[in-house]
Amino acid sequence: MRITRSKLRQEYKNKSFGLTVAFTILLPILSIYLGYTAFRLVIAPGMQSKEVPQQSTSLPSEEAESDNQQNSETISKQEATEEAFVTTFELEGFNFYSIQIGKFTTIENAEAMKTELKAKGYEGHIHQQDGFKVIAVSLLSRTGIDSELQRIRKEYPDAYVTTINIPAQLIKYTKDDNKNTLSIEEQNKKTINTLLKISEQVEKLSKESADVENIKTVADESLKEFESIKNELSKIATSSNIGKVAQDLVKVIDLAILHLKEAKQTGAISDLQKSLNEALYEYVGFSVNNKY
Repeated sequence: MRITRSKLRQEYKNKSFGLTVAFTILLPILSIYLGYTAFRLVIAPGMQSKEVPQQSTSLPSEEAESDNQQNSETISKQEATEEAFVTTFELEGFNFYSIQIGKFTTIENAEAMKTELKAKGYEGHIHQQDGFKVIAVSLLSRTGIDSELQRIRKEYPDAYVTTINIPAQLIKYTKDDNKNTLSIEEQNKKTINTLLKISEQVEKLSKESADVENIKTVADESLKEFESIKNELSKIATSSNIGKVAQDLVKVIDLAILHLKEAKQTGAISDLQKSLNEALYEYVGFSVNNKY
């Protein structure tokens, strides 16, 4: 009986020890498994649902930056294309020669000298540059002006020749102006040629007893040429550069036309000379003072 109870006690102790060991090992494992399951099924989905809006809010910003970059690149390409079409053409230059008889600090003294010149048969011109310069005659021929100088020095011993250089002008234009460039070049050449013809006639008629009818004929022919040039220039479409060139060239022609009409009526060589003087010095302003 004692042996049986002793065995029972021993078996009970063994079972208790086994259960203790089992709980000691299985309980942590079970806790870890339950914690992992809770994280996977409950916590993780909640975290993912909170992260989704962050992704959706960031995408529009990235897309906007991409669109802005593309727009910027498009604008840059357009500007580069426009600049690529900007080029230049050249307006012909020339020289002319003037006989200067005086330089004054006041316009009143210059006007007095001009009046004196007119009484002696010269239609003078006042050119304002570092004072007021009084010009007796202007021609496009060096030999012609030297010959005229000898005659003028009989009245004004200190008179001398000045050379005025009209440089060739580089005019900028865009693709839209391309069709007008040839027309302006052509009309500019015609303007210079017409001024040259007037210069040759003034030189010729000054050496001989000028016939009134000859002077009127020269004035009339020059008028027709300038009016034709002006008509062609008026057809040119106005633009930022080309239109301004045409308008300023018309100012030169208008001055010549104004005084040629006087010469056509009077038949006076001085009026023919005046049309040349005024047009040449207006052309100086067109060439030097204006930037295109």
